[in-house]
Amino acid sequence: MYAVCNDRPDLFYYNGYSIDGYLYDNDSIKSLEYSIGIYDKTTYNASNVVGYHTAMLDKMKALPVDLSNRYNFVKSLHDYLCNTIYYPDISSSDYIGNAHDAYGALVEGRAVCQGYAEAFKLVCDYYKIPCVTVTGTGNGGPHMWNAVQMDDGLWYLI
Repeated sequence: MYAVCNDRPDLFYYNGYSIDGYLYDNDSIKSLEYSIGIYDKTTYNASNVVGYHTAMLDKMKALPVDLSNRYNFVKSLHDYLCNTIYYPDISSSDYIGNAHDAYGALVEGRAVCQGYAEAFKLVCDYYKIPCVTVTGTGNGGPHMWNAVQMDDGLWYLI
């Protein structure tokens, strides 16, 4: 599920999952419990997620990206996101809520690295540009960024 969420930033409302197994003789699982949280109840619910998704899609379609070639597209998308998204202070109330997803980045104009990366991937996916999110650490803490495949067939970090 972690991989699915990293590959599908349009599932911004996803809340997580858990798996519990009980092992018995010969390491065979006799019982397995699996649960998945569909909505982050603090922000999204069944009645508002469609509106959030529509607003995000409308904003994404209106982005001023240069479609003349892949390099210009990637550069214009990168520059637009960097110039229009506010990175909230993690100790402020702006950090809570949508700052970790593509909606916060594209519609609200505020996001941490995860929101930037998911917004970048979502727009690349829309325009059929091969792109992935990459997770790791930066400056000793968790971080997310992108890799995009350019016309030369090589993958570059964004």
